[in-house]
Amino acid sequence: MLFRSTYDPALALNDIRTYFRHGLIEDPRLLRNKRLYVFAGLSNSILRPEQQLALLRVFEPLLQNPRAIRTRVMNAASHLPTLNFGRPCDEDAEEAAFLGNCGLSGAHEALAFLLGEHAVRAPSGRGAHLHSLLEFDQAEFFDGRSTGHSMARVGYVYVPAGCTGEGHRRCFLHFYFHGCRAGADVTEGRHLRFSGFLEVAEENGLVVVFPQIRTHEGNAIGCWDSFGRGNTEMKGIEWK
Repeated sequence: MLFRSTYDPALALNDIRTYFRHGLIEDPRLLRNKRLYVFAGLSNSILRPEQQLALLRVFEPLLQNPRAIRTRVMNAASHLPTLNFGRPCDEDAEEAAFLGNCGLSGAHEALAFLLGEHAVRAPSGRGAHLHSLLEFDQAEFFDGRSTGHSMARVGYVYVPAGCTGEGHRRCFLHFYFHGCRAGADVTEGRHLRFSGFLEVAEENGLVVVFPQIRTHEGNAIGCWDSFGRGNTEMKGIEWK
């Protein structure tokens, strides 16, 4: 079911600048000339294309460099596009861990643009090593509390063999935040394993962190709190 309205980008920009004035975030001017990759699906059953692309109206004034933005629009549903895994690209893919077989690796295309084509090659076919996918304890990020948050106890990090041991190479660090209903507790780790990120990471020496959200009564579909509903730090503040 499509959402009928889109959050006004002008309000989002105002919030960003207000949070900075109150010392809640760093200076948004630090985003100037940073790179942004945006993927929009024409068959997305939740958001219309113009709603998905409204994100550009938030970041364009902050990046101030059109060449630092790459947009990919294709006939895809609401999922992460992959080279050859998942449901057909234009079909809903919840049963396939929100991965769509689009003949395109979203992981590779996004990272190649964000880090530079010279730094990120397409996977050669040798594959990833699942023993390099490690668990880490996320408890330090919610102070060990059992309620009042949606963080899962366990997160994951992929560390290519070339990034460890003596004489290891210099490796980039990338964070990937999964979408709603795509966390490891819902997909049994399939979204993470078949996303394409592991193969790109192994080929190019990228350490990729996969923080995890859990499903529970207050967050039934396991979303990151991108709407600010659970952020008590923002509640009760009188903006001036």
